[in-house]
Amino acid sequence: VRTVQEHFAEARSDFGDCRDRYPEGPLSLNCGLWHGLTWFFERDYDQALIELESLVPSARGHTLYPEIIYRIASTRYAQRDLDRAEKDLAGFLQEFPNHGREAEALVLLGDTLMGSGDLDRALEAFRKVPEEMVTQSTYAAFQIGKILKAQESYEEMSDHYEAYASRPGPPPRVSEALYWVGWAEDRMGRPASAEPIFLDALARFGNDPEATE
Repeated sequence: VRTVQEHFAEARSDFGDCRDRYPEGPLSLNCGLWHGLTWFFERDYDQALIELESLVPSARGHTLYPEIIYRIASTRYAQRDLDRAEKDLAGFLQEFPNHGREAEALVLLGDTLMGSGDLDRALEAFRKVPEEMVTQSTYAAFQIGKILKAQESYEEMSDHYEAYASRPGPPPRVSEALYWVGWAEDRMGRPASAEPIFLDALARFGNDPEATE
């Protein structure tokens, strides 16, 4: 509860007290993980990494071991240690396929590779995010669009956003996707194709305050 309330120092005290009182208890590792995460939430990434890495030897074989490895990787990313974050994330994805953090790890790997300027491999990572993971796949779809825009791959960009907008639902941010379809068509010198797309988006979403594009 204290962690949810963002009372991180108090939460850390509670987790530390629990771990000290019951060092062999079934929740000792859980307390250690959350103790480290309170530093992460406070953006003290150096201390968070020290604590998370200290858990690795005793966590091997535990159900929390993959979570700890993922958190170490995300902490390295937060530190902008992109080379080591990439290696940790790639290792996580190889060692723990189909883990509950897989979609998040793919997104984080894509962002890491974008930060390193390796756009082709970033595209590969983002494209592996399963569509059924709606939050992560939506984010990945728009990161793919950003990369295609940076690469000036306007035809592919138009097709990509059109395919996204055609997902059943409709998907989140569909008005934004339609905007980028029209933008790409216009950039390719096809204003006649762009105009009906913009008009359709306005007709469908013009009165939706959340459809900011």
